[in-house]
Amino acid sequence: MLTVPSITAVVLTNASAHDGLRVMSERQRAFYKLAAQQSEAAHRINSRYPVFFHWVSNADAELVSYSDYGMFYFVVGVAFYFIVQLLALLLMSFGITHHGF
Repeated sequence: MLTVPSITAVVLTNASAHDGLRVMSERQRAFYKLAAQQSEAAHRINSRYPVFFHWVSNADAELVSYSDYGMFYFVVGVAFYFIVQLLALLLMSFGITHHGF
């Protein structure tokens, strides 16, 4: 009889964690890959394309926080670009009016 080993590498520190988000961070992915390699070696299995998840208690709230984080840095980038362009405009206007470039 052929049996497939069950691999459970989940350590739940939060008992209310019922949702999972896929790990996208390259820094975290290295640790997950190491765990997958150790599991492959220990259980003599092969996982060609493992998918890694991070368990959370509320995935929707986590996704909203990611969106808020991205929107914050987008607004900061647009504001920085606007300030740089405004300074460039003021410097050019000053140069043209006072020095006749």
